[in-house]
Amino acid sequence: MADSAYPCTRGFLPPYKGERYHLSHFRNRPLPRGYKELFNFRHSSLRMMIENCFARLKRRWRILYDMPRYLLTRQPGIIMACCTLHNFIGTRNPNDQIFNGTDAAEPETSEQPYAYGNNDEAGPSHLGQYDFSSAAGVEMSNFREGIAQAMWDTRHGH
Repeated sequence: MADSAYPCTRGFLPPYKGERYHLSHFRNRPLPRGYKELFNFRHSSLRMMIENCFARLKRRWRILYDMPRYLLTRQPGIIMACCTLHNFIGTRNPNDQIFNGTDAAEPETSEQPYAYGNNDEAGPSHLGQYDFSSAAGVEMSNFREGIAQAMWDTRHGH
């Protein structure tokens, strides 16, 4: 899931450009009029949900505010551990306010960088290499088209 600033290529699934996208664009207006608008509407809804989940995770796990100090190879493990613990807490305590998104408190911020006592430093990694070739763009565009068409067909009972 990516916003419209990213290219449509392997690893990035942006909305269609030139179509309504933000949920506010759909308020008090007709429902999506075509498969591209429907895709953008659902893409926007899903991105908002993902952003809300990350906000809750960051409220609970302060380490997520300081991820750049860790090697890119270590970051996925830290994120997975935080997500796993967060979900464990949510299943064990269904009234957990952070898990349910009902806590209104903003996390405290500090001027000082967090020190976690490790020797990791952010640095170059081979994990961040993407294929921006035209072939990769066509492949992802076709993939997005298939998703959008299937959504539209399902919505209209085809």
